[in-house]
Amino acid sequence: MSKTWRILSIDGGGIRGIIPAVLLEQIEYGTGKHISDLFDFIAGTSSGAITALALGTPETTTDGKSTPRYRADDIIDLYFHEGPKIFAKRPFQEIEEWAFGGAKHDAQAIERSLAKYFGVTKLGQSLTNVMVPAYCLEQRTTVFFKSWDKNNCGQYLMKDIARATSAAPTYFIPARLNTPEGPLGFIDGGLVSNNPTMTALVECLRYAAPGDKFWVLSLGTGRCEQPYKYTSAIHWRPVDWIKPTIDICMDGSDAKTDYELLQLSRSPELTYYRFDTILPSQNALLDKASPNNMKMLRQLGERMIKVEMPNKFEQMLSDLLHTDAHTKTLIEWQALSPRYQPFTNLSNTQSTNQNIAESGQR
Repeated sequence: MSKTWRILSIDGGGIRGIIPAVLLEQIEYGTGKHISDLFDFIAGTSSGAITALALGTPETTTDGKSTPRYRADDIIDLYFHEGPKIFAKRPFQEIEEWAFGGAKHDAQAIERSLAKYFGVTKLGQSLTNVMVPAYCLEQRTTVFFKSWDKNNCGQYLMKDIARATSAAPTYFIPARLNTPEGPLGFIDGGLVSNNPTMTALVECLRYAAPGDKFWVLSLGTGRCEQPYKYTSAIHWRPVDWIKPTIDICMDGSDAKTDYELLQLSRSPELTYYRFDTILPSQNALLDKASPNNMKMLRQLGERMIKVEMPNKFEQMLSDLLHTDAHTKTLIEWQALSPRYQPFTNLSNTQSTNQNIAESGQR
């Protein structure tokens, strides 16, 4: 029998992750169910991955059953309690960066917070299918950590996956994971897949049966429309391009993915909801974890539901409750055949390049 895949995707955005957490809180209130029970598949990048992993984190009851450890309002508390610690400014930070290099924030702070919330829970223990992207420095490719790949990715600790996907350049030093290929460095998945909705849909298509349908909810962390002026950009030094480049990578990825999903949603097989809002420039910083800014981000999330898109939100809830009548799907791992594996011809390419170099051809 055909079924409907319920997919949740959560963008990255640092402390702005409060915004989608507010929407998730209202979804739980509106349905009376936990997010992990409502969705077959959750994808998240960077702060969105922290939210996704937390929603899939199990708690074992006295009778041996697994129940959700955290609700969406617990994740809002995570941002409010841990955000100021994670994004604390170090004394003499700018001088230290200039003299010795490094990053804006101490990685030990985020590692302590992740250890506090995730402990020794493994990715493969997630209550629902969860996928998290991160970029591997040594292999120069995006790695998608999948909870249902229990013999490989599923063996990693959630706290380590969360650290890898949220290692935003200039904000934190790269994360290091012990992999079967040896220790490898990882940085923020948001540089390549800040909005992982399309990847989530493609992954579900891989396991779907003919006739299956797809119901997709994509949550943004707000976007800033303050322009970068050409007259300023032409005078920027290489160092001046660092922050704009990160913003452009994230914004461009989000807009591209939204466009693709909007076009695909013209098909009756796909239902697509996207919730995002415009941020005032003073609230757009990824690491502005002051009490006033976090309070404003929460208000912006609430405003999106109550003022900007109330009818759309109610329609989405109604649709979700209807699709919730379907049986939940837990994916069984299937390895891709060589035909569909990326970089399968890499060794041939390297050999060709080596031959060209040796012969002096260019």
